[in-house]
Amino acid sequence: MELGTRIKNLREEAGLTQLAFAKILNINNSTLSQYESGDRIPSDATKVKIADFFGVSLDYLLGRTDTKNTPDIRASGEPATKFLEQRKLHKYSQQQLANMLFVNQTAVSQWDRGVTIPSPPTLLKLSEIYGVSTDYLLGKETKKEPTPETGEGDFMIGLKRLREERGIDQKVLAIDLNVSQPTISDWENGRKTPSVENLVRLADYFSVPLDYLLGRIELTESNLPPEPLSLINVSPSGKSINRIRDLRIAQYPKMSQEKLGQIVGVGRSTVAMWESGKSEPDNDTLIKLAEIFDVSTDYLLGRTDQKEMPAPTEEDGQSDAEKALLEMFRLVPDKDRGMVTQMIEAALRSQGLL
Repeated sequence: MELGTRIKNLREEAGLTQLAFAKILNINNSTLSQYESGDRIPSDATKVKIADFFGVSLDYLLGRTDTKNTPDIRASGEPATKFLEQRKLHKYSQQQLANMLFVNQTAVSQWDRGVTIPSPPTLLKLSEIYGVSTDYLLGKETKKEPTPETGEGDFMIGLKRLREERGIDQKVLAIDLNVSQPTISDWENGRKTPSVENLVRLADYFSVPLDYLLGRIELTESNLPPEPLSLINVSPSGKSINRIRDLRIAQYPKMSQEKLGQIVGVGRSTVAMWESGKSEPDNDTLIKLAEIFDVSTDYLLGRTDQKEMPAPTEEDGQSDAEKALLEMFRLVPDKDRGMVTQMIEAALRSQGLL
């Protein structure tokens, strides 16, 4: 069977029009029509994209075999994804799982191979079907078993609670995630569901398991965020602080983590880790941050509540000899200081320095 015929048959089996599939491939409808009629051959990259979308091998697409599916196992012997691992373990076919989740078989095939990720509600259903945590399914942890459930199970139940406990308003969170404030409000009120990518970013931002954000578990001693480091400190006044985040928001209301990262030469995720207490900047970066925010490093590290650098003293920048001369001049009685000053001036004139 010719390549064009295979593409057409796969498209029709998936219930896609030419226009819809052309949009998926980011090509013109006329180009796809030429592929299917055999008047034009897709590039190698497009062939791979088509094979990945439908979950078939290139050999099948090119008519070299009638076996559709690509191999399920990597060369290492490990399943390509946790989705595939759990489906095989529970002995569900792709079609059986698709029927349970009210999706098409192509979607399940793409999850198996890591081409796409299920939506958050579907991710929750899968974790319940398999009896594993959402973090495990996404490869964020190796522990399979979910922590005992809260019994509430409301989607995103933990977000507002987390945000308020950490003293973060919606505007700040929106800036850090590079989304709009109304979007945060919609997530918290259940009007919208964040993408899986944003779910992972939220879990990393707050240092909590995805299952907590999804309302499946409560935080326990075993899954609590790590102890805060010096940048999330307790100031002398006893107030819990996060100096980098607070300074970034206070001095630059429109500065995102990504923008600060660009200024100091690191990625957004690194800034997020500083602000969440997962890591600390090195000394050079710490000094750079202090200069950017015009504060002392002691303030940045929570050792003092005084932002300003200490005022320079008269002796700053002086050599030991200069300091010794100044100390000797201080010992001269006030009535004799004029005479000593004249003697110094005369010596400097003789050397042509005055």
